[in-house]
This record gives sequence, C-alpha cells and structure tokens, in this order.
Amino acid sequence: MLRDLILGVNPRIGEEIKWNAPSFHLDQQHFATYHLRTSDLQLILHRGAKASGKKRPQIRDPKGRLEWLGEERARLRVTSAEDIEEHQGALQVILRDWIAGL
Repeated sequence: MLRDLILGVNPRIGEEIKWNAPSFHLDQQHFATYHLRTSDLQLILHRGAKASGKKRPQIRDPKGRLEWLGEERARLRVTSAEDIEEHQGALQVILRDWIAGL
C-alpha cells in the first residue's frame, strides 16, 4: 500500500533494490528507501547516497509524521495499512515536497 502511494505521486518514479532494500528514484536520483531492520515500517527520505551540502528542504508535514535525522534525511514511520489510508493525503504532500527539494 505504501509502495503504491509512493509510485502514484509521480509517474516518473522508478524503483529498484539499492542498499539491500527497496528504494525509489526519480530520474535516477534516489530519494526514499525502506528501512527493513525494524519491527515497524520505516521509509527513509534522503537525497541519495552522498551528502549534497544542501540545507534542510522545506517540507510541509501537516500531521507531524517526519522525524529529521539530519539536514538531508528524515524518517517516516508507518504503523499499519489503516495508518497509510488515514494519512494518505499528508503522506502525498510530504513525498511531493521531498521530491521538489531534490
């Protein structure tokens, strides 16, 4: 369900296994990777493998879902399919803003 939401944000989004986990990219710029070493579902939003030196992007987070891990990385936790469905609009806003800040 989260995968479908991510792919639905922009028709140019692709996916592949990168860093031993499902990862999503737009025009070969990776921006999100599942973190699989936890009991809950976590999506790490990032700006690729190397730091770009850019300041923290302006991301609308209407439901306070993001946990910032640094200037270029944030964690988005999802607890269930119901959680995704209930916050679908907020999650789409976050993903669109993140992509716009690449």
